[in-house]
Amino acid sequence: MKDIQNPDILLIGGHDEKSTDILVRFYSEYVHNLPRIHAMSLENAELTKVAINTFLTAKISFANSLAIACSRIPGGNVDIVTSAVGDDTRIGNKFLRGGLGYGGPCLPRDNRALSFIFYELGVPHDLSDATDEVNLGIPGAVMGLVQKKLGSDVSGKSALVCGITYKPGSSVVEESQGALIAHRLRNHGMEVSVIDPDVDADDLSAVGGDFSFHAFFDAHFMDYELVIIATNDDCWKDFRREWFNPDTIIIDCWRILDDEFHAVPGYTPFGISLVKPDDSHLEDLWTNR
Repeated sequence: MKDIQNPDILLIGGHDEKSTDILVRFYSEYVHNLPRIHAMSLENAELTKVAINTFLTAKISFANSLAIACSRIPGGNVDIVTSAVGDDTRIGNKFLRGGLGYGGPCLPRDNRALSFIFYELGVPHDLSDATDEVNLGIPGAVMGLVQKKLGSDVSGKSALVCGITYKPGSSVVEESQGALIAHRLRNHGMEVSVIDPDVDADDLSAVGGDFSFHAFFDAHFMDYELVIIATNDDCWKDFRREWFNPDTIIIDCWRILDDEFHAVPGYTPFGISLVKPDDSHLEDLWTNR
């Protein structure tokens, strides 16, 4: 409701001037802010709508590519990079936080819809396709990190995925990154459990797969060799270091856990390099100027 009553813009596709005016008056009475109104034809409105969502998917995938790069660069930190990039007013910070990819019923659908429209019109659609490809590859990048920490053969090991909805505060699991990661772990032979404050055991049927579901904070955290925080939900901030086995690998995909976890050997923040930079090359650069 907050989003509906405080939109960035009002986008209205009208069949004729009379129906458009009715919609403009209707929405103008119910929004709390004073957004710019864009009234246009049905065709232009539909293209605008899918274009907005597709632009957001490109921004998300770009930030996530930066997260992967930062994790491989000595001293790399995606939050430092994206904060500076987003401060450029031509870009902005919204949807520019490196982490897991987009999911849910809207963004994947509209990205593919625009790609299809472009294809039908003979317009290059490589950007939309690449955005989708990057997004689908994020669970694989996480799996690679898991194998780097636990070894290439993870069969039989136990994992807990924290968050299987596509975003916090929603019970929708459609195309969620947490669910995709859980499937990836299971396909590698791991025993996978999931927890999420916004779903129950019945919702798990929409995810599919052979997973054990635990009620929120009813999981025995000591039992797991791997814990993955897959949603950017503040509830995970309630985790305490003593709940986990010291040898547990904790992959924090949103860098949400507080400082007490940072000293844990197995703590792995996605998008931040664990390799310390070697300053000697900076001295060489200065000497050779």
